[in-house]
Amino acid sequence: MLDQAFDASGVETAIDVASASQVFRSSSGARVAALHDVSLTVGPREFVSIVGPSGCGKSTLLRIVAGLIAPTAGAVSVLGSSVGVRRRDVSLVFQRPALLPWLDILDNVLFPLRHMGRNVGAAERERALGLLSLMGIADFRAMRPNELSGGMQQRVAICRALITDPRLLLMDEPFAALDALTRDELGGELLRLCALQPKAVLFITHSIAEAVTLSDRVLVMSPRPGHFRRDCPIPLPRPRDLGVTREPLFQELCSHVRDAIA
Repeated sequence: MLDQAFDASGVETAIDVASASQVFRSSSGARVAALHDVSLTVGPREFVSIVGPSGCGKSTLLRIVAGLIAPTAGAVSVLGSSVGVRRRDVSLVFQRPALLPWLDILDNVLFPLRHMGRNVGAAERERALGLLSLMGIADFRAMRPNELSGGMQQRVAICRALITDPRLLLMDEPFAALDALTRDELGGELLRLCALQPKAVLFITHSIAEAVTLSDRVLVMSPRPGHFRRDCPIPLPRPRDLGVTREPLFQELCSHVRDAIA
């Protein structure tokens, strides 16, 4: 782990998964083992990506960490508490932005605050506009989601996830449905946002280059039942931008991760 220091609240780890396993039942009643004996620790300001073959349990693990499903076995804590505890300092970004079509872009970003019952005043609107500006879409704040491209909608979804200033950001292949250019652009924006607002990030992706570009560590998962095959530190200096992809060390690290998957 890169960051062993306690964060401001005294929490040493953002995520702590101990020997978690997950077994599902198929429609025929057969047992399907998705994860087996998975352990994971993520520091309070660490960016960790998980890569691996399709169906290896990456998204299942993220959903366990998010508290959306309970593991069949093992223990999971997030920011020092059981995942069964409802938290307002954890945000999720999925592959599809799932914006509310009847709200404009600004109100979509503000929606989590209203859902929490918080008052939305001038300060909250200013914060939302600041996030939209960082993502380069403040000029579209009065539009509806269906008036934006897929990449722009995903920028809004990231702003929505960040409006509560979460201490932990869970991202499940958030750029997978986008074209290569937009994917790179959003990766660069995410690097910039994480530099401005450091937080723990657990990022699921199929892209080795994306994982190496963004992360402090890349974890390689085996085929189902998934378990971690290798923990690959990424010693590229921060602050980091997409120019890092031209460095020889970047290519070496990508090859190291690729070899671990093969």
